[in-house]
Amino acid sequence: MPALIELHTNDLSAVKSYYVDMGFSVAWDRQPGATEGYLALQMDDNVLCFRGDNRAPEQPQYQQIAAATTGPLAQIVIMVQDVETYYAKVQSFANITEPLAMQESGQLDFHCTDPNGNHVRFTNRYDPLDPSTAN
Repeated sequence: MPALIELHTNDLSAVKSYYVDMGFSVAWDRQPGATEGYLALQMDDNVLCFRGDNRAPEQPQYQQIAAATTGPLAQIVIMVQDVETYYAKVQSFANITEPLAMQESGQLDFHCTDPNGNHVRFTNRYDPLDPSTAN
């Protein structure tokens, strides 16, 4: 089974709007109500899942992480077929923090920040198990 990462948000609609604009489709969406909200988004083989609640900061495991760190701990990596074409499509609204550039590893990519402050890197497809591709 592949690993699944769930990100917490207190604004599912902002997250949904941002990633749909970025080319993701909604696989399924459960609005907050009797249970917490949940959003599953997909673009090609890339899947992002968001829990829509404010409870995460109150849970002990998240308090321990927050006390030990400053700022985001992770970067979301989205692989696309043609990062240059994709960049041209989204650069006007993607909240880009690092423009399209060739990395030392030979990967062409760009970075942006989503509505929750998550760092997102878009790059061409590569084999993450090949050590020569490590940034």
